[in-house]
Amino acid sequence: MGPLVLTNHALEALVGNAIQAGPGAAGVMKGAFVGLTTAAFVTSPDRVIEDLVEAAWPTYARVPCVWGVPKLLQNGSWGALCTTLQAWGIAPTDPSTMIFGYFLADAITAGKLLGTAILDVPFPLTNTSNGLALVPELSFPPNTDWGRAALLG
Repeated sequence: MGPLVLTNHALEALVGNAIQAGPGAAGVMKGAFVGLTTAAFVTSPDRVIEDLVEAAWPTYARVPCVWGVPKLLQNGSWGALCTTLQAWGIAPTDPSTMIFGYFLADAITAGKLLGTAILDVPFPLTNTSNGLALVPELSFPPNTDWGRAALLG
């Protein structure tokens, strides 16, 4: 038996439910904060916040994410973009550092890890004239195997 493939309507609803307040409760991604990692890591659904080495220079802080409206993205996935540009730089007194990836957490400090992403190439923050800007995307790809059914009888 083939996989369950969700329709565009269902995928749009999944994104919307994840980023917006649903009936009686906030979506799991609503109110997410974006943070940076300063050491290599491997993405995994089993990852927890304590597995990551979070940036810690004196002027660093996680940035709140405000999600845009769910829409069909250019790659064919249903998703939403974080509409608040995530940007970090270092002050003249901060040490240079390499950024290996970013993560989403449910709190400004500590909290639960919601997701991770690795940069294609580590990004150096070496002086006040360079900075890192991110636009995180939450997406559900089409034609994903969302489950199977048992054939009875």
